[in-house]
Order: sequence, then structure tokens, then C-alpha cells
Amino acid sequence: MASIGFFNGSSSILSNVNEIDFRAINFRQETITAITKTNSGRTIRQSAATTIWKATLDFPALTFQQFRQIQGFVALARGPLNDFKIILTNISNRTAGAVTGTVTVGGTDSKSYTTGATSVEVSLASWSSGTIINMGDVIQFSNHDKVYMATTDITPDSSGNVHINFEPSLTAAVPNGATVAYNNVAFKMIFSNDLQEYRYNTDGTVNCRIDVEEVI
Repeated sequence: MASIGFFNGSSSILSNVNEIDFRAINFRQETITAITKTNSGRTIRQSAATTIWKATLDFPALTFQQFRQIQGFVALARGPLNDFKIILTNISNRTAGAVTGTVTVGGTDSKSYTTGATSVEVSLASWSSGTIINMGDVIQFSNHDKVYMATTDITPDSSGNVHINFEPSLTAAVPNGATVAYNNVAFKMIFSNDLQEYRYNTDGTVNCRIDVEEVI
């Protein structure tokens, strides 16, 4: 297995990427929880795996010529074998409006964070007053590909330091000095199914819907 690059965005391997977008995205999060019931009736709940992001990508009707790039990309992925990066419209970018520059892990304590943490302190290179990340916005740390979701609104103090709270917990340690992406967050995905189907219409268009899921 290998990484075949970006499906969309400025680093896309598609030569006609500007002609292609999604008509709709069915975005899902899967969190597996082990549930055990004792003889006394008590319910024991324990997380069994990290949250995995999944999506169904619904494309608008494309011409044969426009669609061939997508079909070639799917062929290159070889079903679920090879992974790729994808930017999800309206999901990969934050909804908060405060202007900010580089966000760096460490803050005032200059510490690193171990696997399992759900909060990190960060410092900002520049910042105008207001919220920099809203609850529900996605983020990504520069040292690994997992995508996380903010669980509170993030508003720095007057010095530009603040904690980012997120779920799921870290799947890899984050070192002091790592940066935090909050726009154009790229999900590392694979195609969920071995079989992909395309509807070639007699009017010269193609309809397509593809299932993808995050890999770590």
C-alpha cells in the first residue's frame, strides 16, 4: 500500500481539479464503544477504538471528459489499498472568524503532549480579538495525519495563549513546537469499497457517489 497524493486542493494530482467539486457530502463519525451489562443490571461502557471520520462524496453531473480524471484517480487507489488526502468542502475549514496566523503547540509551559491527551496549550504568532476556532471545527497537528474536532470554542487570552480541547484523544504524541492546521485540513482516506460504480448517461454526463473513510 502507498499514498497516491491529494485528490483536490492546491496539491491535487488531477489536472482539471478546478472543474470538480462535490454536490453534497454525507459526513459521519464512527466511535466504537464496548458495552457490557452485569448480572446486577449495571452497564459498563468503554471506548474500544478512536473516532474514525467517514463520508459519502456525491458529485454533480460531470461531462465524460471531466469525470475521467476521477475514474483514473480511483484506479490509482486500487480500491481501499492505497490512501490519499482529501479536503472536504465546508468541513475542512474553520467557522470562527478571528484573524490568526501560525498556531504552535507549547504555549507558556513549552511542553509536549502524550498519546491519549484531549487538550493542548498553544500560542499564536498573531491574533485579533475573538474566537479562533469554534466548537465543531476540525484541526490537525503537523506531526501526524489524524483529524480531531474542537469540543469548545477557543478564544485566546490577551497574551495569545489558550488551550484547545478536542476529541478523539491523541493517537500519537504531539511535540512542543508542532503547528496546528485549522484551514484546508486534509483527511487521510481510503475508498471504503472494492467496487465503484459510475452511471454514464446518454446526454454526455456521468453520475458518481463514492464512500471514503479515514485511516491512521
